[in-house]
Amino acid sequence: MRVSACGWMADTLEETLDIAKRSAEVSHNSQEGIEGAQAIAAAIFLARTGHSKQEIKKYIEETFGYDLDKSVAEHRATRSKNYVCSQSGPEAIRCWLEADTYEQTIRNAVTLRTDADTVADIAGAIAAATPGMEVPQEWADRVFDMLDNELKEIFMDFNNNL
Repeated sequence: MRVSACGWMADTLEETLDIAKRSAEVSHNSQEGIEGAQAIAAAIFLARTGHSKQEIKKYIEETFGYDLDKSVAEHRATRSKNYVCSQSGPEAIRCWLEADTYEQTIRNAVTLRTDADTVADIAGAIAAATPGMEVPQEWADRVFDMLDNELKEIFMDFNNNL
């Protein structure tokens, strides 16, 4: 979930993969977890740099071996309670692939019988980086107003560095 910043801060895909790996190594003691972080960061980087959904889907499938053909409806019908990166990552990407808006992406994610906050966070991060699918301004304003001053300052510093 916290890897999304890596997809925004890097200048190249290679740098994105490197910093995503370094950010995940401290908390994910598995290659699967590290690769999951890299897959999500790569999707964000590719989306924000103008790649199409199909280009991103192909890259993630070929690079990380994810099966992204299973629809949201199929995930919904077959979901287990096993919350591992190899499941939540592809589910989140699929929620984004099947959506046209940020809101639709989030709705797809929360309808899964799963770790909804994780899947919605990942899917929403990819959608937010996709031109035309940005977070609705009204939502962004409401959430920003809920932050304390320290978090507002951190957020504004991050945005200023993009």
